[in-house]
Amino acid sequence: MLKYLYAIFFFMLALTLIPGNTIGSTSSPTPKTSPVIQEKSLTPILPKGYKIISDSIKYSPDLRKVGYVAFSDDTHKIIIINKSISPVYYAVYPKMPIFSPANNHSAYIAYKSMNQMVVVVDGQPSKTLDRADNFLFSPDGSRYAYRAEKNKKYYITVDGNPGPIYDGIIVK
Repeated sequence: MLKYLYAIFFFMLALTLIPGNTIGSTSSPTPKTSPVIQEKSLTPILPKGYKIISDSIKYSPDLRKVGYVAFSDDTHKIIIINKSISPVYYAVYPKMPIFSPANNHSAYIAYKSMNQMVVVVDGQPSKTLDRADNFLFSPDGSRYAYRAEKNKKYYITVDGNPGPIYDGIIVK
């Protein structure tokens, strides 16, 4: 019996939390209006012939920045972050671009060719690498790190500075 009372209680609580729901409210509902979006805020800019990859659209945690990947064919990809357009890349690493938790940085990993990659943080590219992956920002967004490979040697780069060289680095 108590189980059913809890179920009814939580159902009623959920109903009162739904925006625009007037159950249990004596005030009149507020009219729904469309949010006003400034034309310049989210207007996508695409060079002629490019299309947005819809799965790549990412927003910063505060929703003030947007980034996405666009393509013109199989080997011509660009990244756009708040109207800033990257150079043309052969490919872009999956789940890119990314934003720091504190909303102050953006990053992506891209292929310059089939065997050459670059890590770009706030528009500044790293040296060309054979491979790069596992990019992450610190919880406060002030630091970043990624695993890199050059000439079959591996290292972790922290804040743009390569660490010690190893024959391999295992990442969970």
